[in-house]
Amino acid sequence: LPALEELKTIYGNKTIVDASLLLVGGSQFGTSWYWSCCQSSSYDNGAYVLDFGCGDTDGIKYANGYVCSVRAFN
Repeated sequence: LPALEELKTIYGNKTIVDASLLLVGGSQFGTSWYWSCCQSSSYDNGAYVLDFGCGDTDGIKYANGYVCSVRAFN
């Protein structure tokens, strides 16, 4: 899973990333919450998530959300 800062980079470039995904037949990000690999200090066993609808982050323990596997960041 990407770190929270990596998710923020994807979110900041979401228009370009979604257009690229569309060209290769992939799924676009949409407006869901995506999990990061970064542990939340607010909850035991929690992790930070990023809302791809508005860019907000939250450190939560239980929530519905998606994961985005990232192969590499350049």
